[in-house]
Amino acid sequence: MSTLLLLLLTTLIPLTTSYAIIWQPQATITTLQATMVIPQVPAGPGIHFIWPGLQPSSNQYVFQDVSGDDTGIGAWTFADWAVNSVSNYNKSGDVAVYPDDSIAISFQLNTQTGEWSNEWVTSPGSAGSAAGEVYTISDSVVPDSVVSAFGALTQALFVIELQAGATWNFGPLIFKDIKIVAETSETIWCTTPSTADSFTFSMTDPIVGFEYDQRGNIVASCSIEGLVFLKPL
Repeated sequence: MSTLLLLLLTTLIPLTTSYAIIWQPQATITTLQATMVIPQVPAGPGIHFIWPGLQPSSNQYVFQDVSGDDTGIGAWTFADWAVNSVSNYNKSGDVAVYPDDSIAISFQLNTQTGEWSNEWVTSPGSAGSAAGEVYTISDSVVPDSVVSAFGALTQALFVIELQAGATWNFGPLIFKDIKIVAETSETIWCTTPSTADSFTFSMTDPIVGFEYDQRGNIVASCSIEGLVFLKPL
C-alpha cells in the first residue's frame, strides 16, 4: 500500500525509506507530465514503489501514478492512486508492466471547469512485447474540490518509495519529458528542486518558459528532458 511522502509517510509507516526529487513553486501546480521507464524487476524482501505525483504543502494528500511490486515479488504492476490522511487510499486496477516499458503520465487541471484529468499510456518494451503486453490507456477525471481538499497541490514529486525492509536493488530509474506548470510568474523554483534522503542522480538543465492557461492567465512552465535516479549513497 502506497503512503504519503515526508511527514505523513514517516508517521504512518516508520519502515519506509523514500528517495525523492521535489519541485516546490509555492503556487498551485496545474500540470505535471512525465514519461517513466520501468526499471529491472526488484528482488525481495519488502515492497518497492516508483512514482511521480502531486502533493499539497500540508503533506496530507498525494495524487500519484505508481508502479510497484505490492501484488507479488518478482513483477511490476502499475495503477493510479489517491492517498490522504483521512480515508487512506483509492486505487485503480493494477496492470502488468515490464522492464523497459515506457509510461506516459499526465496530471492536468482545467482551470475553467475545475476538473483534474489523470491520463497514462503504457508502451511495451521488448520484455513486455514478448509477454504479449499491449498498449494500455487510462483517463480519469476528478473534481478539484476532491483533489485540493487538503490544500492546493504545490509540490511535484518524483519518488522511489521502499517499505518493509525493501532496498533500492533494481538499478537506475529514468524519467523523461518532464513538464511542470504552476500559477506563478516566479521561475527560480524550476532550477532549484530539493531532494529527500541521500542518492545520486543526473538531470538535464531545466528550461523555464511561460504560457497561457485556459483562463488566459500567464503561468510559468518548467521542462526537463531527462532525470535519472542513479543509486543510493
